[in-house]
Amino acid sequence: SQLDTEVSKRTVACPPPDDPGAAVASRTARILVFAILCQGVQMFMSYDGGAVPASLDTLQDLFNDSWSEFELGVLGSMDKAGMVVASVPWGWALQRCHAKLLLTLSLLVNAATTFVFGWLPSKGLMLLAKFVMGATQSLQGVWGTVWTVNMAPPDRKTMWLGLGAVSAGIGNGIGTAVAGFGTANGLPFAFAFQLAGGVLCFLWLLQLFFPARWLRTDLENARKTTELPMRYADQESSEHRPSEEHRLVDQIRSLASNRIFVGTTLAISHCMFQVSGIQYLWTRTFTEIWQVSAEHQLSKNWVTAMFIVVTGGGGGLGIAIGPWYIDRSGGFQQTPGVLRTLRILWCYQCTAAIAGLGGVAALYGKFHPWGYCSEFGDMWLWLCWLSIFVVYAAQNASVAALCGINLQVVPEHMRTFASGTEITVRNILGYIGGPLFPSIVMTLNSGWGAADGWQLSLGLGFVLTANIVGVLLLGWLRLAARLDLATQRAEALTALRLALQSEDVRKLEQAVAMARRVELEKSEHGDGEAVMGAANEVIGRCLGRAEGSRVETPLHTTADDLQQQIEDLQQQVRLQEAEIHRLSALLDARRKEALTDADAVQESCRS
Repeated sequence: SQLDTEVSKRTVACPPPDDPGAAVASRTARILVFAILCQGVQMFMSYDGGAVPASLDTLQDLFNDSWSEFELGVLGSMDKAGMVVASVPWGWALQRCHAKLLLTLSLLVNAATTFVFGWLPSKGLMLLAKFVMGATQSLQGVWGTVWTVNMAPPDRKTMWLGLGAVSAGIGNGIGTAVAGFGTANGLPFAFAFQLAGGVLCFLWLLQLFFPARWLRTDLENARKTTELPMRYADQESSEHRPSEEHRLVDQIRSLASNRIFVGTTLAISHCMFQVSGIQYLWTRTFTEIWQVSAEHQLSKNWVTAMFIVVTGGGGGLGIAIGPWYIDRSGGFQQTPGVLRTLRILWCYQCTAAIAGLGGVAALYGKFHPWGYCSEFGDMWLWLCWLSIFVVYAAQNASVAALCGINLQVVPEHMRTFASGTEITVRNILGYIGGPLFPSIVMTLNSGWGAADGWQLSLGLGFVLTANIVGVLLLGWLRLAARLDLATQRAEALTALRLALQSEDVRKLEQAVAMARRVELEKSEHGDGEAVMGAANEVIGRCLGRAEGSRVETPLHTTADDLQQQIEDLQQQVRLQEAEIHRLSALLDARRKEALTDADAVQESCRS
């Protein structure tokens, strides 16, 4: 019946996810910002991370072999040091300053520094330039992640986060290709950096024409949504935190107590550890271990080309499939979705761990026994590359959802600071740890007198074996999310029972909506479905008693809509009152006419 249909709409159906970013910019405008600033700028800011390692031999020639191994290591990590130092301050600054002003200044400085990097005549200036490049890159990372979480269309959020996360890897690969092939074929060391600086200057000019409101990250004043906020057991139930929460110490304490934030931060760092560790060891490992003869190694051009194919192909496959499958499974807008997504990510990490062990087996097989290979390698080389391909695919399939969940579980006003914190940890444990930890392993195992390349195989084997850590991290995250969901379901069940006792239809509707958010009907204990059924029956009875005697009010109604309904009803009352006055006057006139006619009849009878 019509009443049953109304009860079903008001008690069972959840509203589709809204698009808060639409209040700030159209979908087309957001796509434009994402393509140019979140993708293009991030890509060419990360370009130097591949260009510098790929042209270190040319740099040594320019400085007459005066760079020590330690100095080269410091040069390669100075941009990461800049990110570590600047990420948290940038997150704090975005809470207080206009995003466009900060982005414009940092992009201009980065473009100029990148352009002149290849011309700098001293080691000190080159180290300083790399630090500045990293410090300005960190703002782009903080802003881009928060902007994507807040502005991306709900049905494309994971895919956008995936593309944003992989843009740095693509830029890194482009830098490796341009600098590696360029210096191998006679181009000067500075050429690769002049090219990147010119592209960044062009993107800076485009950014100037974007309205400032398109680049904002705070949607609290623009959001018009009735969707319940995601909340975890250690967070307050209100949507807005007290003002003192903006203090630095309080924000750090809040993030440290959020188990999902801490776990996803470590998981993202683990993904970046795999990427940076493999990149750091790639060229040396596959040219020194796989040798064509005693005098000739595998061609550097061939190894560089296969780096692009293996890492680019694996990363692209992961980005194409991983986020798409997560979005198709429902995404991670609410806590049950987070739990489902973490289950999928755990499967991705299991795949990476199995592939990593396959790569270790290939390295072991190469040395038992070791021998020369053809100019295109041997079976063990291709098996190792296949393993790295799968590792890259699985890790890149995980990054987007991990980044999204990492910020989704944090209150909106803290997201810029949280993003800066996550990027700081990512750079320390991931980008810096990727080269550092395998180097420590290789140093501790030096002096064995083993075959050439044995230390490099230990370093790469350590990186590939570390994929097991991802399985353990995601297992812990699943447990934490499961406990938090159980707590939220218990709170929703209590709210439902209290609303049932009051038989207040408005409280019942709100309690049922909260229960649907946490999928209370799927609770393991079975009480949730029974209580929700009882709530639906009470709402139905209330609607039945009120049918025909009151104006129906939709479940998700804003204060402005309620005010408009009141004004409309008041207008209807005024019209009805006017109609009553008109009819009363007409009745009085008819009565007077009837009295006049009666008097005329009586007068006629007397005469």
